[in-house]
Amino acid sequence: MKQKNPMEQSARQYLSGKIQISNINKFIKYKKTPFESYRTTKGAFLFPVSGKCRIYFDDEMFLASKGMVIHGCPEKTLRFQVLSEEPFVYINLYYDTTNQLTFQHSLKEPQIVYQALDHLLALSLHKEQIDVIERNNLLSEIFDSLYKDYIIPEARNNYELINESAAYIREHYMLNLSLDFLAKTFGKTSNQFSYLFYTYKNVRPIQYVISCRVSAACDLLSNSELPICEVAHRVGYEDPLFFSRLFKKHVGCSPKQFRAACGNNYKVLMSSQDNALSYRSSRNSW
Repeated sequence: MKQKNPMEQSARQYLSGKIQISNINKFIKYKKTPFESYRTTKGAFLFPVSGKCRIYFDDEMFLASKGMVIHGCPEKTLRFQVLSEEPFVYINLYYDTTNQLTFQHSLKEPQIVYQALDHLLALSLHKEQIDVIERNNLLSEIFDSLYKDYIIPEARNNYELINESAAYIREHYMLNLSLDFLAKTFGKTSNQFSYLFYTYKNVRPIQYVISCRVSAACDLLSNSELPICEVAHRVGYEDPLFFSRLFKKHVGCSPKQFRAACGNNYKVLMSSQDNALSYRSSRNSW
Protein backbone atom coordinates (compact mmCIF):
# COMPACT_ATOMS: atom_id res chain seq x y z
CA MET A 1 0.00 0.00 0.00
CA LYS A 2 1.33 3.43 -0.97
CA GLN A 3 2.21 5.52 2.07
CA LYS A 4 0.40 8.85 2.26
CA ASN A 5 2.50 11.96 1.78
CA PRO A 6 2.50 13.82 5.14
CA MET A 7 2.45 17.18 3.34
CA GLU A 8 -0.72 16.14 1.49
CA GLN A 9 -2.30 15.04 4.77
CA SER A 10 -1.33 18.32 6.42
CA ALA A 11 -2.65 20.33 3.46
CA ARG A 12 -6.01 18.57 3.70
CA GLN A 13 -6.19 19.39 7.40
CA TYR A 14 -5.42 23.03 6.65
CA LEU A 15 -8.08 23.25 3.95
CA SER A 16 -10.66 21.66 6.25
CA GLY A 17 -9.99 24.33 8.89
CA LYS A 18 -8.28 21.99 11.37
CA ILE A 19 -5.07 24.02 11.58
CA GLN A 20 -5.88 27.16 13.56
CA ILE A 21 -2.74 28.87 14.79
CA SER A 22 -3.09 29.99 18.40
CA ASN A 23 0.38 31.07 19.40
CA ILE A 24 3.76 32.14 18.00
CA ASN A 25 7.11 32.08 19.81
CA LYS A 26 10.72 32.73 18.85
CA PHE A 27 13.49 30.78 20.59
CA ILE A 28 17.28 30.69 20.75
CA LYS A 29 19.37 27.66 21.71
CA TYR A 30 23.16 27.46 22.06
CA LYS A 31 25.63 24.69 21.47
CA LYS A 32 26.68 24.79 25.13
CA THR A 33 23.10 24.64 26.38
CA PRO A 34 22.61 21.49 28.52
CA PHE A 35 20.84 18.70 26.64
CA GLU A 36 17.18 18.90 27.67
CA SER A 37 13.99 17.10 26.77
CA TYR A 38 10.28 17.48 27.47
CA ARG A 39 6.91 16.25 26.25
CA THR A 40 5.11 18.14 23.54
CA THR A 41 1.49 19.17 24.12
CA LYS A 42 0.54 20.78 20.79
CA GLY A 43 1.09 20.56 17.09
CA ALA A 44 3.61 23.06 15.74
CA PHE A 45 5.38 24.24 12.61
CA LEU A 46 9.03 24.96 13.42
CA PHE A 47 10.86 27.38 11.11
CA PRO A 48 14.66 27.54 11.63
CA VAL A 49 16.01 31.07 11.23
CA SER A 50 19.75 30.52 11.75
CA GLY A 51 22.19 27.84 12.89
CA LYS A 52 21.92 24.06 12.61
CA CYS A 53 20.41 21.60 15.02
CA ARG A 54 19.33 17.99 15.37
CA ILE A 55 15.74 17.82 16.57
CA TYR A 56 14.34 14.56 17.93
CA PHE A 57 10.72 13.56 18.36
CA ASP A 58 11.11 10.37 20.38
CA ASP A 59 13.63 8.49 18.22
CA GLU A 60 12.85 10.28 14.94
CA MET A 61 15.54 12.81 14.04
CA PHE A 62 15.38 15.88 11.76
CA LEU A 63 18.35 18.01 10.75
CA ALA A 64 17.14 21.60 10.98
CA SER A 65 18.54 24.64 9.19
CA LYS A 66 17.17 27.77 7.55
CA GLY A 67 14.99 27.21 4.50
CA MET A 68 12.91 24.34 5.83
CA VAL A 69 9.97 23.68 8.09
CA ILE A 70 9.62 20.85 10.60
CA HIS A 71 6.22 19.73 11.82
CA GLY A 72 5.86 18.26 15.28
CA CYS A 73 2.91 16.77 17.12
CA PRO A 74 1.70 16.25 20.70
CA GLU A 75 2.76 13.46 23.04
CA LYS A 76 6.35 13.19 21.83
CA THR A 77 9.61 13.54 23.74
CA LEU A 78 11.32 16.55 22.17
CA ARG A 79 15.11 17.03 22.27
CA PHE A 80 17.48 19.56 20.68
CA GLN A 81 21.16 19.12 19.87
CA VAL A 82 22.71 22.30 18.48
CA LEU A 83 25.45 21.50 15.95
CA SER A 84 26.67 24.96 14.92
CA GLU A 85 28.74 27.49 16.82
CA GLU A 86 26.15 29.98 15.65
CA PRO A 87 23.05 29.98 17.91
CA PHE A 88 20.10 27.99 16.65
CA VAL A 89 17.19 30.43 16.27
CA TYR A 90 13.73 29.26 15.31
CA ILE A 91 10.08 30.33 15.26
CA ASN A 92 7.20 28.06 16.26
CA LEU A 93 3.59 28.36 15.13
CA TYR A 94 1.40 26.33 17.49
CA TYR A 95 -2.04 24.79 17.09
CA ASP A 96 -4.21 22.26 18.91
CA THR A 97 -4.40 18.84 17.28
CA THR A 98 -4.53 15.14 17.97
CA ASN A 99 -2.77 14.06 14.76
CA GLN A 100 0.62 12.36 15.00
CA LEU A 101 2.26 13.79 11.88
CA THR A 102 5.97 14.57 12.02
CA PHE A 103 7.76 15.62 8.85
CA GLN A 104 10.34 17.94 7.33
CA HIS A 105 9.88 19.99 4.18
CA SER A 106 12.02 22.43 2.19
CA LEU A 107 10.46 25.86 1.66
CA LYS A 108 10.05 26.78 -1.99
CA GLU A 109 9.46 30.46 -1.20
CA PRO A 110 11.47 31.06 1.99
CA GLN A 111 11.56 34.84 1.55
CA ILE A 112 7.76 35.05 1.60
CA VAL A 113 7.50 32.77 4.63
CA TYR A 114 10.19 34.47 6.73
CA GLN A 115 8.90 37.95 5.91
CA ALA A 116 5.39 36.95 7.05
CA LEU A 117 6.79 35.36 10.22
CA ASP A 118 8.74 38.54 11.02
CA HIS A 119 5.58 40.60 10.59
CA LEU A 120 3.62 38.27 12.88
CA LEU A 121 6.27 38.64 15.57
CA ALA A 122 6.26 42.42 15.11
CA LEU A 123 2.50 42.46 15.66
CA SER A 124 3.01 40.81 19.04
CA LEU A 125 5.60 43.36 20.15
CA HIS A 126 4.37 46.67 18.80
CA LYS A 127 0.63 46.55 18.12
CA GLU A 128 -1.55 47.96 20.88
CA GLN A 129 -4.34 45.85 19.50
CA ILE A 130 -3.81 42.62 17.61
CA ASP A 131 -5.23 43.16 14.13
CA VAL A 132 -7.16 39.99 13.36
CA ILE A 133 -7.42 40.67 9.63
CA GLU A 134 -3.72 41.44 9.25
CA ARG A 135 -2.82 38.36 11.29
CA ASN A 136 -5.00 36.10 9.15
CA ASN A 137 -3.53 37.54 5.95
CA LEU A 138 0.01 36.85 7.15
CA LEU A 139 -0.88 33.29 8.15
CA SER A 140 -2.50 32.77 4.74
CA GLU A 141 0.72 33.91 3.03
CA ILE A 142 2.70 31.33 5.01
CA PHE A 143 0.39 28.38 4.43
CA ASP A 144 -0.47 29.27 0.83
CA SER A 145 3.25 29.11 0.08
CA LEU A 146 3.75 25.95 2.12
CA TYR A 147 0.91 23.94 0.56
CA LYS A 148 0.68 25.35 -2.97
CA ASP A 149 1.88 22.08 -4.57
CA TYR A 150 -0.31 19.83 -2.43
CA ILE A 151 -3.83 21.13 -2.96
CA ILE A 152 -6.04 19.24 -5.43
CA PRO A 153 -7.49 21.39 -8.25
CA GLU A 154 -11.10 21.45 -7.00
CA ALA A 155 -10.05 22.37 -3.48
CA ARG A 156 -7.63 24.96 -4.85
CA ASN A 157 -10.44 26.56 -6.89
CA ASN A 158 -12.65 26.87 -3.81
CA TYR A 159 -9.75 28.09 -1.71
CA GLU A 160 -8.83 30.76 -4.25
CA LEU A 161 -12.48 31.81 -4.53
CA ILE A 162 -12.71 32.32 -0.77
CA ASN A 163 -9.40 34.20 -0.69
CA GLU A 164 -10.74 36.42 -3.48
CA SER A 165 -13.98 36.99 -1.60
CA ALA A 166 -12.09 37.82 1.61
CA ALA A 167 -9.99 40.36 -0.30
CA TYR A 168 -13.21 41.85 -1.70
CA ILE A 169 -14.64 42.18 1.81
CA ARG A 170 -11.47 43.85 3.09
CA GLU A 171 -11.71 46.41 0.28
CA HIS A 172 -15.48 47.00 0.44
CA TYR A 173 -16.36 46.39 4.10
CA MET A 174 -18.03 49.84 4.36
CA LEU A 175 -20.72 48.83 1.84
CA ASN A 176 -23.93 46.95 2.60
CA LEU A 177 -22.51 43.43 2.24
CA SER A 178 -25.19 40.83 2.91
CA LEU A 179 -24.60 37.09 2.76
CA ASP A 180 -26.92 36.82 -0.27
CA PHE A 181 -25.03 39.57 -2.10
CA LEU A 182 -21.62 38.02 -1.42
CA ALA A 183 -22.82 34.55 -2.42
CA LYS A 184 -24.26 35.79 -5.73
CA THR A 185 -21.16 37.88 -6.43
CA PHE A 186 -18.99 34.75 -6.21
CA GLY A 187 -21.37 32.34 -7.92
CA LYS A 188 -22.57 30.30 -4.95
CA THR A 189 -25.74 29.81 -2.99
CA SER A 190 -25.80 31.42 0.45
CA ASN A 191 -25.39 28.06 2.16
CA GLN A 192 -22.53 27.01 -0.12
CA PHE A 193 -20.69 30.29 0.28
CA SER A 194 -21.10 30.38 4.07
CA TYR A 195 -19.90 26.77 4.34
CA LEU A 196 -16.83 27.31 2.14
CA PHE A 197 -15.93 30.59 3.81
CA TYR A 198 -16.08 29.01 7.25
CA THR A 199 -14.11 25.97 6.04
CA TYR A 200 -11.20 28.06 4.79
CA LYS A 201 -11.32 31.07 7.12
CA ASN A 202 -12.80 29.55 10.29
CA VAL A 203 -15.24 32.45 10.53
CA ARG A 204 -18.62 33.16 8.92
CA PRO A 205 -18.69 35.75 6.11
CA ILE A 206 -20.68 38.40 7.98
CA GLN A 207 -18.50 38.00 11.05
CA TYR A 208 -15.52 38.61 8.77
CA VAL A 209 -17.21 41.80 7.52
CA ILE A 210 -17.70 42.92 11.12
CA SER A 211 -14.06 42.16 11.97
CA CYS A 212 -12.91 44.29 9.03
CA ARG A 213 -15.17 47.15 10.12
CA VAL A 214 -14.04 46.99 13.74
CA SER A 215 -10.39 46.89 12.67
CA ALA A 216 -10.90 49.94 10.43
CA ALA A 217 -12.75 51.73 13.23
CA CYS A 218 -9.84 51.10 15.60
CA ASP A 219 -7.45 52.69 13.11
CA LEU A 220 -9.70 55.74 12.68
CA LEU A 221 -10.19 56.16 16.42
CA SER A 222 -6.44 55.85 17.02
CA ASN A 223 -5.24 58.06 14.20
CA SER A 224 -7.89 60.74 13.68
CA GLU A 225 -10.11 63.12 15.60
CA LEU A 226 -13.23 62.25 13.62
CA PRO A 227 -16.44 62.23 15.69
CA ILE A 228 -17.55 58.75 16.64
CA CYS A 229 -20.70 59.09 14.51
CA GLU A 230 -18.49 59.82 11.49
CA VAL A 231 -16.25 56.84 12.28
CA ALA A 232 -19.37 54.67 12.40
CA HIS A 233 -20.53 56.00 9.02
CA ARG A 234 -17.13 55.47 7.37
CA VAL A 235 -16.95 51.81 8.38
CA GLY A 236 -20.51 51.01 7.30
CA TYR A 237 -22.89 51.81 10.18
CA GLU A 238 -25.53 54.53 9.95
CA ASP A 239 -26.61 54.15 13.57
CA PRO A 240 -23.79 55.29 15.91
CA LEU A 241 -25.46 53.69 18.96
CA PHE A 242 -25.59 50.30 17.24
CA PHE A 243 -21.97 50.77 16.19
CA SER A 244 -20.91 51.58 19.77
CA ARG A 245 -22.64 48.49 21.16
CA LEU A 246 -21.10 46.26 18.50
CA PHE A 247 -17.65 47.82 18.98
CA LYS A 248 -17.77 47.21 22.74
CA LYS A 249 -18.86 43.62 22.19
CA HIS A 250 -15.83 42.89 20.00
CA VAL A 251 -13.15 45.09 21.58
CA GLY A 252 -14.18 45.10 25.21
CA CYS A 253 -14.67 48.85 25.60
CA SER A 254 -16.62 51.68 23.97
CA PRO A 255 -15.20 53.68 21.04
CA LYS A 256 -14.77 56.67 23.38
CA GLN A 257 -12.87 54.56 25.91
CA PHE A 258 -10.75 53.01 23.17
CA ARG A 259 -9.75 56.44 21.85
CA ALA A 260 -8.85 57.64 25.35
CA ALA A 261 -6.88 54.45 26.02
CA CYS A 262 -4.88 54.87 22.81
CA GLY A 263 -4.14 58.46 23.77
CA ASN A 264 -2.71 57.24 27.06
CA ASN A 265 -0.73 54.53 25.26
CA TYR A 266 -2.80 51.94 27.11
CA LYS A 267 -2.77 48.42 25.70
CA VAL A 268 -6.18 47.28 24.51
CA LEU A 269 -6.75 43.67 23.47
CA MET A 270 -9.58 42.07 21.56
CA SER A 271 -12.05 40.62 24.03
CA SER A 272 -12.93 37.83 21.60
CA GLN A 273 -10.12 35.40 22.37
CA ASP A 274 -11.26 33.03 19.62
CA ASN A 275 -10.30 35.71 17.11
CA ALA A 276 -7.05 36.84 18.72
CA LEU A 277 -3.65 35.27 18.22
CA SER A 278 -1.95 34.80 21.56
CA TYR A 279 1.73 35.70 21.75
CA ARG A 280 3.57 34.65 24.88
CA SER A 281 6.99 33.59 26.06
CA SER A 282 7.61 30.33 27.85
CA ARG A 283 10.52 28.48 29.38
CA ASN A 284 9.97 25.40 27.26
CA SER A 285 10.18 25.70 23.50
CA TRP A 286 7.18 23.63 22.44
